[in-house]
Order: sequence, then structure tokens, then C-alpha cells
Amino acid sequence: MRCGGRVGGGVSEGGGWTEQSFGAGGAPGQAPREGSRLPIPNERNGWLEGARHPQQHEREARMRPYRESRINVHGSVFSRKGALMNTRCAVGLCAIALVTIPVFPNSSVAQGTSLKDQLVGTWIYVSSTAKRDDGSNVPRPSLQGAVTYTGDGRFHFIVTRTDAPKYASGDLARPSPDEAMAIASGGSIAYTGTYTVDENSKTIHVSIETSTFPNLVGAPNQRRIITSITADEMKFTNPRTLAGLTLEIVWKRAK
Repeated sequence: MRCGGRVGGGVSEGGGWTEQSFGAGGAPGQAPREGSRLPIPNERNGWLEGARHPQQHEREARMRPYRESRINVHGSVFSRKGALMNTRCAVGLCAIALVTIPVFPNSSVAQGTSLKDQLVGTWIYVSSTAKRDDGSNVPRPSLQGAVTYTGDGRFHFIVTRTDAPKYASGDLARPSPDEAMAIASGGSIAYTGTYTVDENSKTIHVSIETSTFPNLVGAPNQRRIITSITADEMKFTNPRTLAGLTLEIVWKRAK
């Protein structure tokens, strides 16, 4: 609040207030009221217009720690909010990463290995199905066997009937006619040779060098198309056997 009068000469030499000091702000010769607009000191320790009452400075000094504490409290609140937001963002990013990383968990791209690298090893026969060109199924006997692919490009394949009869003679060279027919027509077969892998078409190209079925040796266009492969299971299809069938075989990796 501004005072009613203006100061002309300030305080007197004796340190008192002149009669020109204040109007409504204070009586002549008395100190002005608290909160009134004061003159500022002059070179002779007098008062010039524009200063504040000393008690106002004291009150502001008392209030300053309170204001600073409020600022500190607000700042800490903002810091906690910022930390909370950063934590939420980090959790969100982790969740996105966990959702998007294993899109193709069993693919060679996801594992960082080639199809050939996944193929190498021994696989145990599980089951098989055979179909004719018209889509009809061909009954399959109960079989057992394995196939092995080596890292240097060689393979070995064998399946035999689980119920194959034993030779009465005990001599491999002297089976009875029924025993020989059961072995020959029951699905038992073995062959070996070399192989290559076409990564793009997921195809195993085999070159058969030796077989219990001699017609397979050197037979052209021997392919095995991999339809699925994981660390523990593989499925491939022989699109055309010499008998004109489409054969699909399921394997599990040997432990």
C-alpha cells in the first residue's frame, strides 16, 4: 500500500522523521506503519521513496524456507512421476520384445542355423502314410528304423518290419519262400549314399549308392521335401516312390 505523501528531505539530522515523511501512512515524527510503502535509505541513512518496511523483510525471510520446501516437495513429486513413467515405458518395451522375438521359434532363421545344420544327426522312425495319385491311402505295415545325416554330406537309411519272421534255417542265404516274400514285400529296405540340401525349397536331394532294393541305386530325382522340422521332430515327403506313391514319414531325433 502506498503512503499518502511523498518525502522531501528524508530524516532529520537527529534521526527523527520529518513532517514531510508520510501522510496517511504515519504521523509526522513517527515510524511508518507495517506494510506501508517506505522510502529507501539515502546516503545519510535517510529514507527515500520506494523501500519496504523492515518488518516486511523479516517476514519474507521467515517465509522463504517454507516456499523452498514446497518447491523441493513438488520437485520430488515430479521426480517420482518421471521415474514411474520411465519404469512403465521399460516394462512396456520388455513386453513387446517378449511378444515379438519368438515369432518363428523352430525356424532356421530364429535359431540362427541352416537347414542342413538342423538336419545333421540321427532320426528315429515314428510313423508313415502312403497315398496313390488319386489321393487314396495305402495301408502301411508296422515299421521301425532310423535315418542318419552326417555333416560331410552322407546319409544312411533303414526301416524294417516290427513283425518280420525269423528264418527257420537260421541262415541268411536260405530263407523259405514265405519268409523271403515277407521280407521283400513287407516294407523292409535299406540304402545309403550322399545328399545335398536346397535351403530355399527345403529339399533333400539324395544320390543312392547302395540299397537292398537294387533299383534305387543311381535312380534319378530322388527327393525328400521337409515339411516341418524342430529340435525334436522332423517330417518329410517322398513325392514319388518307384511304386508311384507319395510317402510321408515322421521322425524323432535320437537321444
